[in-house]
Amino acid sequence: MKEKKILKVIRLHYSINLKIYFYKFLGTQDEGVLSSGTLNFNDPRFRRVVVTYVTTDLKVYVQYSEQGPKVEQLQSELRDIFNQTKPVGGHTPKKGELLAARFTADNEWYRARVEKIEGNNRISVYFIDYGNREVITDLGRLTNLPPGM
Repeated sequence: MKEKKILKVIRLHYSINLKIYFYKFLGTQDEGVLSSGTLNFNDPRFRRVVVTYVTTDLKVYVQYSEQGPKVEQLQSELRDIFNQTKPVGGHTPKKGELLAARFTADNEWYRARVEKIEGNNRISVYFIDYGNREVITDLGRLTNLPPGM
């Protein structure tokens, strides 16, 4: 029950902040988008999105809805390639490098960018298609991306 209340507060928070943001961004005279204090999401200036990740400090990462099938296809191709030719882990990454990283929660490979390298093989990666981050300590969970990915 507590989770539902928290989710309600988050929805309300984002709803209010979205209205304020768009109100400031579009101005009060733009009746096509903002009328009667309600946003018109059918306005062609808006794009539909899918929330892919929300951080603990409530930063929201999204994908454009029309890009969803493309990202899913890319993920499927990456999975197929790695199922056919087992990825060779142990890659030594460089900061800023794009590579494949195995996400701990589901043990799947995803495209990632190396954000930080610390001692004891602590590699901070950013999963570029979803917005989440992870610190990887096992270099066997990092490998080169297949060509074209």
